[in-house]
Amino acid sequence: RPETEFLVTWATERLSQRAQRSICVDVGTGCGAVVVALAHRLGPAWDGLLIGSDISRPALEVARANRDRLAPRRVELICGDLLDWCRGPLDLITANLPYLRPDQAHSGLAFEPPQALYAGEDGFALYRRLLRQAAALLRPDGGIICEIDPDQRQLARETAQALFPAARIQVLPDLSGLDRYLTIELAENTRTTESTGDETGACPASGTAEPETDTAKGATR
Repeated sequence: RPETEFLVTWATERLSQRAQRSICVDVGTGCGAVVVALAHRLGPAWDGLLIGSDISRPALEVARANRDRLAPRRVELICGDLLDWCRGPLDLITANLPYLRPDQAHSGLAFEPPQALYAGEDGFALYRRLLRQAAALLRPDGGIICEIDPDQRQLARETAQALFPAARIQVLPDLSGLDRYLTIELAENTRTTESTGDETGACPASGTAEPETDTAKGATR
């Protein structure tokens, strides 16, 4: 998808500029398209850690097959609810989570599982949770890019500004000119409204790197 292409390009540019061994998590990775594309773009010389996480075990089975075929030994996969499994710190978070409202349902979506499409009455419930988690897990110079519904641009900006008051926050357009991406870039002196992650910790905190042996936590995505 063209929308995913921009997300991958933005994340690749940010990760390739980082000196230390970075950790990037693609939340709601689904079939693994984003995290596998990142592994391909960054190349074997990049020494960071790429993690794809999802609450859906069947989706992660597809992601594992794609990972094994296209980026073996370069991507870890974890079954879990958003970032509940992670203690950080993280350098970058990418996400393309369900963001539709119930009133946006139409016949073309009839064969899609509802949990892959809808996120509460305003469509922003999952991102609201994710951004709160991210505020406690990102490094002081970390970043986030999320694909959103264009109708959520103001809600997304206001939510991000409340949690990351000193960050550079943008809502960027897709190729059609629609406001499609929320980006949050922290500076070294940024302080969020949540406690920061444990700098001595490692991500993940719980769960395993293979979907067939891990157990997702109980919250519904």
